[in-house]
Amino acid sequence: MGWISRQHKRMHYLVEELSRLPEPRPFLQMLGATDASTKEITALAGDLLGPGNFSARSVPYQEVFDYYRAADIFALASLQEGFGRVYLEALMHGLPVIAHRHPVMEYVLGGLGCLGDLTRRGELTHMLADQLSKPSDHEQTLRRWTSVRDRFSWPVLAPRYASMFAAAAARDINSDGKS
Repeated sequence: MGWISRQHKRMHYLVEELSRLPEPRPFLQMLGATDASTKEITALAGDLLGPGNFSARSVPYQEVFDYYRAADIFALASLQEGFGRVYLEALMHGLPVIAHRHPVMEYVLGGLGCLGDLTRRGELTHMLADQLSKPSDHEQTLRRWTSVRDRFSWPVLAPRYASMFAAAAARDINSDGKS
């Protein structure tokens, strides 16, 4: 979700790792904006997964949640993110989330994601197989949603923002711009 790209989102890695799973493999849905590498990624997916086993498309934001509801797992192969709202969206829908071990992803997922070294060949394949082998767990699904609500909902964040703005407004700035 976000960008069907080779560079930052590393969708080629996701396709390659998914193709290493035994058949029948899960269907791969890639959502997001496209760039010059998107055709290369969809060609690779066609070769490795087969034309009926994946889809790559851009959809209006209001339709994205339909895809989360239809998904079994959310995986993103990027090695870093500025924040990673898509992780929160996936958790809000109760999905197991697979991501690269990085401080931002660790913070956003709050211990509820499956983190690994996605620079390594075979790592994501192993993580996908592990997550796919687990039965659906209603308590874990609820725990994911609750975590997002308790850490990132507006009632939780609003007082923190107000405090931050008040502290910034109260700072004494000298004429040289230093406090």
